[in-house]
Amino acid sequence: MDKHQKEIEELRAQVASMAEKLKVLSSQKIDHAEEVADSYVDSADAWVKDVVDHLKDAGSDAKKKAQTLSKQAAEYVEENPWQVAAVAAAVAGAVVGVMMMNRKKE
Repeated sequence: MDKHQKEIEELRAQVASMAEKLKVLSSQKIDHAEEVADSYVDSADAWVKDVVDHLKDAGSDAKKKAQTLSKQAAEYVEENPWQVAAVAAAVAGAVVGVMMMNRKKE
């Protein structure tokens, strides 16, 4: 299980816990219901902030990975321009070949 999946599972557990607390609160008559409700609201606010932080981290990680891959691809192209050109030509040739085969069938 990777880091983000683990965090998602933790957040799901927190949501389930908060839902259970709200069920208990709604089923009981509590003299200090306002205090309890305020504490649940505070918990929910903290949870939402955690979710936002996790999503920002995940987005930041994805951005860093994309930038790294882009840089590596650019470096590879700079170091191996003829190999890249050969692969591009092969792909173009394959596409043209498939198109011509389809044209002959018609």
